[in-house]
Amino acid sequence: AVAGSPAALPSSPAHAEVAWQLKLPRSWQVFSQGDQPPPGDKSLAVLVVAGDQEQGSELGVLRVALDTSDASKDKAGSLDLVNYFANKGSSASKAMEALVKSQKTNPRQTAFNVLTGAVESTRNGKKYIRYDYLQKVCPGEVEKGVSADRCKDPDTGDELPVIDRTHAVTLTVNSEEGDVLWFADISAPTATWGRSKPGIDLLSDSFEVGSEGVLEKTRTAALQAEVKAINEDSVFKEAALAQERLAEKAAKEAQGEQQAPAADNGFKLPWPFG
Repeated sequence: AVAGSPAALPSSPAHAEVAWQLKLPRSWQVFSQGDQPPPGDKSLAVLVVAGDQEQGSELGVLRVALDTSDASKDKAGSLDLVNYFANKGSSASKAMEALVKSQKTNPRQTAFNVLTGAVESTRNGKKYIRYDYLQKVCPGEVEKGVSADRCKDPDTGDELPVIDRTHAVTLTVNSEEGDVLWFADISAPTATWGRSKPGIDLLSDSFEVGSEGVLEKTRTAALQAEVKAINEDSVFKEAALAQERLAEKAAKEAQGEQQAPAADNGFKLPWPFG
């Protein structure tokens, strides 16, 4: 990798031809990375958990099989997702709402507001949707009140501050042995969202699912463009070197510190998966 450039984070599809990737900024740390389930496995898989501790940003990439059978907990929502990405008549807004409506049911949630509509894009011929939402979650127990809810410690009864974060979700559906929902959930504290958003936009735009061959061509083209920009643009080069220095500083500070278990790194699965 060239100095200061984002690090490509590809998957290792041991069981199937499906792969995924995103460009993780050098200042981010990977807390955990998992393998894809074998073909036909319908369990939820958390493929990577990463974050930028200085900015408080974090991400998770998740893969979950969609159930469109009569036994599904949300057959209509699953069909809206499948049909939109298969060009069978659904809309981007319906596909987005299929995920949003489940997120709204989090019992520890004190606020949930969708900030954008469904923003459509196409990458290497595959459709994607992005939407942003604000979420406030109580880390303890929600006590319902007449005028307002209260977040409290279930053991002591003391009031707790809610966790206020803004999220960017990028999703697609891939046809494998069944239809599979893939999505990247990237978030930052709402108070610093304006400062974090440009980097989160780039990270969101880099998320792709497809064959390893196609994604490898994408990574090669991006790397060649970055090398060319660094060689031709002194400002870009200095910015790249500055990013590299920051990454080296963060790595040195992390040395000697015990790596926290993945479950304790602060990342919480988006509802209803967490």
